[in-house]
Amino acid sequence: MLASHPTNEVLKARVHDLESMLAAVMKMDARTGERASILFIMNLTGLKMDRNVMTLVSSALSSIAAFMADHYVELIHSFILVNVPSFIHVLWTVVHPLLPERTKNKV
Repeated sequence: MLASHPTNEVLKARVHDLESMLAAVMKMDARTGERASILFIMNLTGLKMDRNVMTLVSSALSSIAAFMADHYVELIHSFILVNVPSFIHVLWTVVHPLLPERTKNKV
């Protein structure tokens, strides 16, 4: 994705997604009278280790995680990653300490 789209465009797209999710959750809150949240499932099929992945992890993902922690803390209940390639464990070891505590507990 980063090979064809600048990081700031990726971030704008994620903010748009978050705002859409927030609107849907707020509608559900109003309809049911109960607190709703998002279970975010991300399929990593086909993800390969390359420089673009490292750029994404080191810049875009850390920025969006911090932004989400500041502005959408209650929106995402938890993240589930499926079809995770083995190299993600190494990346997670690097990224995990940089995440806010609430975010760490959701993955």
